[in-house]
Amino acid sequence: MPKSRYDILLDVGLLGLAFLSIYNKSIAGALGIPFLAFLDEILLVACILLLCGHWLMASRVKIIYLLVIAFFIYSVIISLLFGYNRDPADVVIQSLINLKFVLLLLTFLLYFQKKITLVRKFFNVVLLVAIVGIVLNLVTGTTFNSFFDIPVSVRSNQSLRFGGFLNPNQMAYLMAMYIGISLNRAKANTGYLTQSDWLKIAASMAIIFLTDSRSAIIGVLFFFVAFYWEYLLKNARMFLSFFIVMAVSLLLFLSFSNVISILLINLAGSFSLDSYYIRGIIINMALQITYLHFPIGTGAATFGTVLSDNSPVYEYFGVAHRSFFLEKRGIYDSAFASILGEYGLIGILFYGKILYFLKRFLLSFSSIHKNIMLNALFMAFLFYSLTNPVLTNNIYIFLSIPIFMDFIRPGLKSSGKFLFIPKSKQN
Repeated sequence: MPKSRYDILLDVGLLGLAFLSIYNKSIAGALGIPFLAFLDEILLVACILLLCGHWLMASRVKIIYLLVIAFFIYSVIISLLFGYNRDPADVVIQSLINLKFVLLLLTFLLYFQKKITLVRKFFNVVLLVAIVGIVLNLVTGTTFNSFFDIPVSVRSNQSLRFGGFLNPNQMAYLMAMYIGISLNRAKANTGYLTQSDWLKIAASMAIIFLTDSRSAIIGVLFFFVAFYWEYLLKNARMFLSFFIVMAVSLLLFLSFSNVISILLINLAGSFSLDSYYIRGIIINMALQITYLHFPIGTGAATFGTVLSDNSPVYEYFGVAHRSFFLEKRGIYDSAFASILGEYGLIGILFYGKILYFLKRFLLSFSSIHKNIMLNALFMAFLFYSLTNPVLTNNIYIFLSIPIFMDFIRPGLKSSGKFLFIPKSKQN
């Protein structure tokens, strides 16, 4: 049955806006003018309307729907009764933003469940543009950053970090997840890695090293352990070989990098609110809030989130005068800390329950009921939530959505190509 104009318009509209959301800052920088300033809000409202329409017409109510609605109601009520920000508009908007990842993923799952090929094509374009960007960044250096008005990212040792049209952490996240996709396809298809698979993994790792992202290395490790897990359990020799290879690789990596010293410095900085490691400061404050405001936190729009400007919480901890909080620079880099601070122990358990049933919902679209690589994806995603705003930042969310949808489709046939995702015969 041919598509209606409405369907085509909605397909192009959603995927087009998602693409623009990922590369919005680069496009705006190149044009020299603000570009779709309210794009994130437009997308969130559109997805909420689509979801509400689906839920009203659904013949069966799924647990994940009820949990999302319950968390929103809980967030609003607890925040207005006990939170530091009693502004109803701030509380309602921030409560929706805190659910943004789940809302957007559910929308794309429900709307594109029979259009997986289209989502794969979208991912191909996003991936291709990202790689072109990092190649241009590598070739032209900081001239690239100046042209697109992208901040130059450097480590404390003055080493330049490359990210192309994305920031280095976002680019590293994309490549780590792409390695996960490659391993998932190999596992579902033949169960082993071909030369083409290793080429994709090697190229992705090279880009991750260019970004100088430590989190991505650990994310990749989750996927490799999951890929080989069944073999490791069945074969002691292979387990020993895998352990030796990983140990040697880790020692070589540590020998030629300053990762350990940086980690120790960051860890030490996390124990003081006067340090210059903002992620450590935010996690430190979140843990203190959990104790001081047990078990419900300080409420929505009060800590480590977009609408937490001039929050009394920052005044209470004596950090409101610091540039991080005045400029909102890095204060919502930890999705885990933001949720923990605003909702406390109950909130983090509540959100964990949502993610658990989200995984079950994902598996309901799959032809199998057990997917060890999907478990690895959730582990990597949760790990990233410690140091990145993966739950509320549109770029991370729209980089994640095609990846989550790809993981629930086992049995894909490998095309042997580096960039492009093969089409499923079922679609």
